[in-house]
Amino acid sequence: MKTSLNYISLKGFRSFVEQTTIALPKSGLVLIKGASGSGKSSLLLAISYALGYCPYPATELQSWLGDEALEVSLKLTTTGEQATLTKGPKTFLELKDGLYGVDGVRVTGVAAVTKKLTEFIGIDTELLSALTYRPQRTPGLFLSKTNAEMQDFLSVLLGLGVFDKAIEATQKNIVELTEKEVVLNNRTYNLRQEVNRWNTKEIPPLKDTTLFEQQIKTAREITNKCYDVVASTSKAIGIAKDAYQSELQKISIEIQRTIDNEPRPVEQTTSNKLEELLVVLAEINKRYVRAGEKETLRLKQAKQDHIAAVNKLSEIKQSFAERDRLQDKIDVWRKELQILSNNKCPRCEQTWKSETEIEKISTLIRDGETALMKFDKLAQEYAAQEAEVVRLSNLVVPQENEYAELRQEYIQAVASERNEIASANKLAQEQYNTRIYKLRLQLNELVIRCDAKHRDIIEVHENAAKAAEEEYNKASIVLREAEHRLREVKIENEYANKTKLSILNELNIVQKEYEAVNGSWEAIKSNISAEHDVLDMLKGFLTSIFDEVLNEIAWNTNQMLAQVPNVAHITIKFRSETTTAKGTIKKAIVPLLMIAGEERPIRSALSGGMMTAVELAVDLAVRKVISARSGVNPGWLILDECFEGLGIAEKEAAMGLLQQASRNTLIFVVDHSSEFQEMFNQVIQVNNLNGHSYIE
Repeated sequence: MKTSLNYISLKGFRSFVEQTTIALPKSGLVLIKGASGSGKSSLLLAISYALGYCPYPATELQSWLGDEALEVSLKLTTTGEQATLTKGPKTFLELKDGLYGVDGVRVTGVAAVTKKLTEFIGIDTELLSALTYRPQRTPGLFLSKTNAEMQDFLSVLLGLGVFDKAIEATQKNIVELTEKEVVLNNRTYNLRQEVNRWNTKEIPPLKDTTLFEQQIKTAREITNKCYDVVASTSKAIGIAKDAYQSELQKISIEIQRTIDNEPRPVEQTTSNKLEELLVVLAEINKRYVRAGEKETLRLKQAKQDHIAAVNKLSEIKQSFAERDRLQDKIDVWRKELQILSNNKCPRCEQTWKSETEIEKISTLIRDGETALMKFDKLAQEYAAQEAEVVRLSNLVVPQENEYAELRQEYIQAVASERNEIASANKLAQEQYNTRIYKLRLQLNELVIRCDAKHRDIIEVHENAAKAAEEEYNKASIVLREAEHRLREVKIENEYANKTKLSILNELNIVQKEYEAVNGSWEAIKSNISAEHDVLDMLKGFLTSIFDEVLNEIAWNTNQMLAQVPNVAHITIKFRSETTTAKGTIKKAIVPLLMIAGEERPIRSALSGGMMTAVELAVDLAVRKVISARSGVNPGWLILDECFEGLGIAEKEAAMGLLQQASRNTLIFVVDHSSEFQEMFNQVIQVNNLNGHSYIE
């Protein structure tokens, strides 16, 4: 939901003594200009005061030039709804057009007005301030926040508070369940000791059935394996026969296709040599074109290199002016040294002797002469650069295409070959008949080899099936004998089990209680594990949302940075996890820059002007992403002198970014310069006469 700011009216506010009303467009760029101290920032402070996020109390905002009480009014609108907010001696909010079901609702009192205003705009005043107001001499709205402030800011705007509450509730459940788990664990331990006591009572031994069970198991595995082998070999035989028929059919089809595809002499219109010549000619044509394109690129690069060399030569030449100034200083120092050597003051020429001053000037002369030697090297560099400029000037001359002569040669060869094709038709007919005869002989040979190959394969599978059947019969005999002996041992063990039951009845009572308590203990552990899973899921989901939002903010920021000259080579990203010195993972929003393929900390890697551009792009990207994801869109942005450190080209690019953002947002810009005034939709000229501010 977008909220628009339609007008502002103020009186008794700082230097604005008289009633002043300004109508505003729904979107676009608004320039607030005027001399220093004229009251430009007061207009923006009035907006922030009315909306409840002004950094100064009302006592400091009351006009000091008259007795008129401070009062500020704003008109805000959404789609089909509007509100008039007045703050001063009386604070009230008038709601119209059916926002709450009744026209003309009037809310009074600071607390009630603040609550209704939050409902109308969609966010509270603190978040509204972070999205819409950047005062003088303050860093970017988003990058200036601490890690915790960034997380809280995004969490509230994106409606993620419900996840924070769910995480807190889950952590509380884990603590309560853990306390219960300790009690049940102790009870389980005591019952386990009782069960162990009953388990130690002597029970008649049972005869081991493992040998017979293992024999039965092994025999069954062998019979199952043999059954699978017989089944698989039968299937393989069928597959081999099918493959035999398929291969025969494929051979016949392939040979017939080859025969059918053989070109008949009466249809011959070309030759291998001609095709080769055409292929080569096509490749030469491509190279001919690429050579032309390459020459064009080479000329372009040569011109760029020549311009760069000329610019560098100009830079070196400008440095020679510093050499002349230094030579003048050395000449002056030498004259002073000559006077001092005669025991006179170089300024008043009175008799004066100072070894310290002589040593000081001698040191200056030596240092100056050393510096002049560096300029001599610069002169050599200047000569070398002049030679480089001459060399690059020669490279700008176009060169002839190296493939032109070869291309013409192959065009003639193609024409000659086409003239010889007609005479080859008779020979081609004889060759065609010979090839057909050889193909038919080849078919007969392939059929013979295919038959021999597949008969061998089928015979191998049949032998494997016969061997598996014999092994199956042997294993079946072993299986029947083992099953008979196992039945006998089980009858003997049945008697021993009756004795065992009397002991186990007592054991069963304790065992059941142990199992009940242990079951409750296991259930509690399962619940704790489930709560941990829920906690991990909530944290993971919250992290994934933050990562997605931060990636979207970074992407939009980088799209804008690419348009600003002094930061076009920079991209930004946000890391949502950091590794501490102990190797643990800590959740934190860390902005990082990518410069020349390397990560750099954002504060230490940028100059003041670069930081200004990055902060502006990030703030615009945050507003765009938050508005798209939350549906909350305060339709205005206040930027009080936000171009500090930007050159003309960078400032123009920054204005371009603001123009794009102002298509659906009203952006106030306070700036002293006016070289880009034509880019603004509205200009508010603030003047000041005898301390009273007024709008021209």
